[in-house]
Amino acid sequence: MFIDNRWYGNNYIFSKYCKTFKKKIFGSLQHGLIMIHHFKKSNEKKAKIGERTFQIIPWFVWSDQIQNRSRLEKSKNVFAIGSPFLYLHFILSKKFFTKSNEVLVIPPKSAFEINHNIDYQGIINFLKKKKFKKPFKILVGQIDLKKILKSKKKFDCKFVTCGNRNSKFYTFRLYRYLKEASSVVILYPGTPILYSLFLNKKTYYYQNRFLISSKRVIFKNDQLNLTGIDETNKNDTNMKLNWFKKYDDLAVESFKKDFGLNIFHLNSASSRKKASIALGINKIKSPNELKKILGWKNPIKILFGTLISYLINLKHRGLR
Repeated sequence: MFIDNRWYGNNYIFSKYCKTFKKKIFGSLQHGLIMIHHFKKSNEKKAKIGERTFQIIPWFVWSDQIQNRSRLEKSKNVFAIGSPFLYLHFILSKKFFTKSNEVLVIPPKSAFEINHNIDYQGIINFLKKKKFKKPFKILVGQIDLKKILKSKKKFDCKFVTCGNRNSKFYTFRLYRYLKEASSVVILYPGTPILYSLFLNKKTYYYQNRFLISSKRVIFKNDQLNLTGIDETNKNDTNMKLNWFKKYDDLAVESFKKDFGLNIFHLNSASSRKKASIALGINKIKSPNELKKILGWKNPIKILFGTLISYLINLKHRGLR
């Protein structure tokens, strides 16, 4: 129903799992990593977990931890159903993936709100220094790939992308890249750490985003080109790099406090189990349960979901 329900193909994944025609969800999906400790320490206004304007509309989260904390803080209609990534895993459980000898590298990606300038050569040099063996496959955003191709620079690696976040196959591509990799190197403290561990990959996190600059932008998608309008100046850029450092320091602390994960030492059975719990492996629903929870068995909820989705799309057309 909300515009971010379709991000990364989440709505499509649930439709495939339930073997039903794609419908609007009556509710809002958690579409990215939420760390309660990080949320509390970085939010100056003491906002509550699950606090929303219209609490009659459900919020579907990944894990018991978020559901229970939301309810403790008196937020209503918060339900843990597991991460869409897990449902995709069950959809693809019988599909064969060719395992390569490639190291998959995941640096920060540019999106419609932010434009990263990444030192890709610095990443390659770093990997070699850390004794990772080629070939390297670097996963970048669609906007980043366009910039790389336009620059015509030559790098000793392969670049791939999952595409636009509105692509229904976004997470399908991410899943395939992870499954095929021999090991995974992640350069920001985000959800791919949990995904990689869940898939039993050798997973390494290094606290270095290799950012040259980072700017807030408004990107316009005209189907053929992605162009950005810079909204910052040089001083703002330097401040943003400092902000990322503070964010990452707090995220390392939050992974430990929220999930019990030391993200500098990830490759153990214990870490993989903790990652699975953080993704909500114990909250997975059957197709019939999920259809009922998402409002797909209730004509009134389907109608309201479709109507509100239309109104929200009108309001947020620039985020498509």
